[in-house]
Amino acid sequence: MTDPILTLRQKYGAKLTSLNTIIGQDHIIPSINAKLKKPAPMIFSGKAGTGKTSTAKAYALELCEGNDLDIKIVSSAKHRVIDDMKDVSRLVPLASYSRHRVIIIDAVP
Repeated sequence: MTDPILTLRQKYGAKLTSLNTIIGQDHIIPSINAKLKKPAPMIFSGKAGTGKTSTAKAYALELCEGNDLDIKIVSSAKHRVIDDMKDVSRLVPLASYSRHRVIIIDAVP
């Protein structure tokens, strides 16, 4: 019997706590590390299961100094209407625990 194919999140999800723990994305880590100095919106694209959301969460954890209270992952499948997307900012608390607040919009194809 062959082993099931697992996504990066399923295989390493609990271990993804910083950019240094990301496996198989060595080509983008220097670019992401450079963005930590001057944060800007980023777009991660690729096939399903390649670690886009996991990499975005690791970037957000680095940006928020390990405080996941300022990180919100929103599924675009549940917020398809433009008016709903405008309300996404309400999902993040007004008080920030770290210097930055991060909203990850997880787009499902």
